[in-house]
Amino acid sequence: MSNAAFPILDEIDRLKADIDALRPLDPEVEQRVMDKFRLDWNYNSNAIEGNSLSLGETRAFLLEGITAHGKPFKDYLDIKGHDAAIEYLLDYLRSDEQLTEVDIRRLHEILLVEPYEIDAKTPEGRIVKRTVEIGRYKRYPNHVETSTGKIKYYATPEETPAKMKDLMAWFREEETTADLHPVIVAALFHHRFVAIHPFDDGNGRMTRLLTNLTLMKHGYPPMIIQKEDRGAYFLALAEADEGNADDIINLIGARLASSMELYLRGARGEDISSLGDFDKRLSLLKQRLETSSATRPEKTIEGQVRLFKQVIEPLLVKLSPSLAKVDALFVTHSSHVTGGSFLPILVDNNNPNFLGLFQRLNVDNVSIIVKTDEWQRMKAGRPDSTLISSISFKLDPTNFTLSYSINNEVSKLFNGPYNSTFSEDEIEQFAIEILDNLYKKIESLSS
Repeated sequence: MSNAAFPILDEIDRLKADIDALRPLDPEVEQRVMDKFRLDWNYNSNAIEGNSLSLGETRAFLLEGITAHGKPFKDYLDIKGHDAAIEYLLDYLRSDEQLTEVDIRRLHEILLVEPYEIDAKTPEGRIVKRTVEIGRYKRYPNHVETSTGKIKYYATPEETPAKMKDLMAWFREEETTADLHPVIVAALFHHRFVAIHPFDDGNGRMTRLLTNLTLMKHGYPPMIIQKEDRGAYFLALAEADEGNADDIINLIGARLASSMELYLRGARGEDISSLGDFDKRLSLLKQRLETSSATRPEKTIEGQVRLFKQVIEPLLVKLSPSLAKVDALFVTHSSHVTGGSFLPILVDNNNPNFLGLFQRLNVDNVSIIVKTDEWQRMKAGRPDSTLISSISFKLDPTNFTLSYSINNEVSKLFNGPYNSTFSEDEIEQFAIEILDNLYKKIESLSS
């Protein structure tokens, strides 16, 4: 296999030279970039396997320990284990030791946290419960049935130890000879590990962890296979099963190049907080504009109720736990809502008079509803410090505007017609933007 067959490698080499020219990075800058990678890595690798936590929920759990109502405990356990596995890899990289099977089994033990039961099918077709053992190679077959009804076969339990030994011998030889580009070696290792499927569960997350270990050992940042890449990713692995590894090499190369570009932006001091979400958010905006351009309905009671249910309420619910944590940093805190009868709606929107409460609002012209939190006298910062955070909902005859201000610095989150719709991810992005700006202001007050 020739390096020249993959043009993406030239792009990666160019980016690597640009990154190396900027090294060593300021430790704070490097940590900020790595924190971004770590969040995306934790979220996407688990989401590919069906984890139900959103990016915002993953962030809230990892940073604040906040859990969302109704999400499975196992999903949080998977995020916790994956983040601990990343920490293990980072420590391992500092040791500069050679990867062994013992290390791989230890990584699996950290990733899965504790044994648990899964459904398994016997050769006779019966569904039985089976305990997943952590840190040990599989003792039972783990073939899977694909969406087409066909069986995808992996190595048998009896074959697994020998195949893992061969894989590691091949890997050490390739690392020593350096005949192949590190990205090709990482991609081939990625597929061969998946083809063996050495553990009862967690093999996908394991191979993505080990692939990044290989890349990071050569001075690359971690590559993140996105949740949206899931279909192309599985097709590329299926092609590699048939002897053609080009697609998996190109996919991993493309994702690595994307990470390297983000790394460079961070190294140059550019904003990286939401770059990964830009295309998705732009697509959602385009879709909204296309669906709403034909008609711009006037403000109605029903329209306000829908917006409250879909935007205002979930945004305040997402913000509430984080805003409450700010209280501990200040001597005093007060919170109030202006907008008349909007206050009882915030308190209890399950009230049977919910619609009636909205009808008391000014619907003829313009109404502005503001929720304000005010904190005074920072305990470990300047004693005269004051922090005022306001979230505003302006309801004019044809448009709905959502904005926020922190110490009178106003930013607009959205302005559009009443028939606009919002996804959960968009609400999370609103919350993330508010909290990111709030944190920056708190940080400035502490100096």
